[in-house]
Amino acid sequence: MLASFTPTPLYPDYQELFDIGSGGVSLIFAGYPAGVVFCLTLLGGLSDVIGRRRTILFGGTVLITGLMLLSVAPSLGVMVVGRFIQGLGVALVSTAAASALMELHPKGVEAGSQFNTASVSLGVAFGPLVAGLVADQMPNPLRSPYWVVALMVLVPMVLAAFSPRTPRTPGAPLVRRVRVPRELARPFVASAAAVAITNLCTGLMGAFSPEVARSVGWQGSTLNGVFVSVLLFSIAVAQMAGGSWPPRRAMVGGGMVAVTGWALLAVGSFVGSPVLALVAVVVLGAGTGATLLGSAAAMSSWAPPERRAELYAAWLLVPFTTLGLSAFLAAPLVASTSVAFALLGAGALTVGLTALVRHTAVRT
Repeated sequence: MLASFTPTPLYPDYQELFDIGSGGVSLIFAGYPAGVVFCLTLLGGLSDVIGRRRTILFGGTVLITGLMLLSVAPSLGVMVVGRFIQGLGVALVSTAAASALMELHPKGVEAGSQFNTASVSLGVAFGPLVAGLVADQMPNPLRSPYWVVALMVLVPMVLAAFSPRTPRTPGAPLVRRVRVPRELARPFVASAAAVAITNLCTGLMGAFSPEVARSVGWQGSTLNGVFVSVLLFSIAVAQMAGGSWPPRRAMVGGGMVAVTGWALLAVGSFVGSPVLALVAVVVLGAGTGATLLGSAAAMSSWAPPERRAELYAAWLLVPFTTLGLSAFLAAPLVASTSVAFALLGAGALTVGLTALVRHTAVRT
């Protein structure tokens, strides 16, 4: 997951290099969730069939291929292709690893689910921070971040190569469309709406945190990555601190806190206050971290073991679709008005999603 937001602090450099605006940045960003969604739709249950370890190794290889392509990309089009390939790898690894954590955690499925979401958040939180620091401190600022992250991806791949084999279902089709059984539709909608709140936030901040930084007077690759890293660390901390929260309370309460965070961030951007913007990002991360925690915990309680990877893939389709669409649809608003108006729009959408969660979530 470190790789997910590696390009974020580099977007201003790509805008200058490729002579692109916010729409071009959105295309680069959206290539990643597009790859994830494409892979999840067709291969979301692959690790149920061939095993978790094999899927992690295959996905890690695809991910590193995408990173290497990004490191030498000569044009906007190649960048989008590289991000798409990167998304394919992340989709394969994340479904297999999440399912393995839920199955292998000594305290059970729910504890494994919480451990997984915290691990994901910590990984994506370190990504832009590592990329910004490497770009500022090492030669080849548009290449070295990808090389460093690719080397880091090799570590869990080596560990996976020497791990025990995991269960698989021989004879099942490798390619199958993921689906949610009708009897699970209501709890799935609640979990999906809650995780959409989280990824609406990470999508906008992942694509436009440099714009937020500029609106408060910050410049440079490292500072470009600060807001999204603080956000993602706050998401991770909220999950680690809220492990005992009932899923419905975490989803609904987190959505309400996230609305407050969006409002504060819009004000901070509008008045040019970095202090208010940082406070707002912490509040926003706490709220969206709670919604992610509640969503994952709820899903782990109703997903049957024999279809766990498939249902987890269906669940992941929602946040990654949200991740891509949020950045893509916000680009015209940012270009024609200001980033503050896009932030207010995100707050309004979060209100609607929170209401949907409240209506559909099972009371606990």
